[in-house]
Amino acid sequence: MLKGLLVGLTGVALLGCSHLPSGGGARPAATLRISAADPVAVSELNFSFSPATLAVPRGTTVVWTNASATAHTTTSDTGLWDSGSMAPGQTFSYTFSQPGRYPYHCAPHQAMGMVGTIVVQ
Repeated sequence: MLKGLLVGLTGVALLGCSHLPSGGGARPAATLRISAADPVAVSELNFSFSPATLAVPRGTTVVWTNASATAHTTTSDTGLWDSGSMAPGQTFSYTFSQPGRYPYHCAPHQAMGMVGTIVVQ
């Protein structure tokens, strides 16, 4: 099921960009919104989380997969979860049961901008 979701996400439109600036202005970060309660995938690749911001309904399980050649973590900014060091190819999952914003980071690569947010509706 998760593998099919990964493939299916390639065709999902990124929402949250109702207005993009014209001209040379910077584009706002997109938020991927998910409406199903099936597990949702986040990739750790090239020192970033993809998608970096993810909106999901309450009860959704998010599965992070280290798709790079370097060890990474997924670590809640508030200590709610911590995957520990994930070798290439390893996964970690967490189920979000309460609405809210959940910022997180990769512990060894946070200073490089490896950060993300899960928004639970």
